[in-house]
Amino acid sequence: RLACEEYLDVLVPLYESCMRGYAEAFYPWDNRLFRDSFRPGEVELIEHRGEIRGLLKTQIHEDHVYLADLQMMPELRNRGLGSVLVGLTLRRAQVLRRRRNNPAQYLYLRLGVRRIGEGASDLLMERWP
Repeated sequence: RLACEEYLDVLVPLYESCMRGYAEAFYPWDNRLFRDSFRPGEVELIEHRGEIRGLLKTQIHEDHVYLADLQMMPELRNRGLGSVLVGLTLRRAQVLRRRRNNPAQYLYLRLGVRRIGEGASDLLMERWP
């Protein structure tokens, strides 16, 4: 289900626990980053046993889907859930845009996505049959 602003008190600490170590390799951590970029309608909740345990943030454009974030608590990782969620996202568009230096890049390759271009901070990828 889609997240609304009432979920921010749960999503901000979840995002920090998933991303802080990765993000600090590139810039100083600031909890406002997620809160300031939050847009209702872009974030879907990942729930497990009645609790919010992750999020999927996408931005749908006319010619591509931007997969802005896929975050899951460690206990849900490496179980195939990320593959399912990325696969569902790829059904929305043939072209996917994703940030550079993404730890999930091998997941995308395994799902048949190949890099077709790059920008200053992101990669342009295409689903490959």
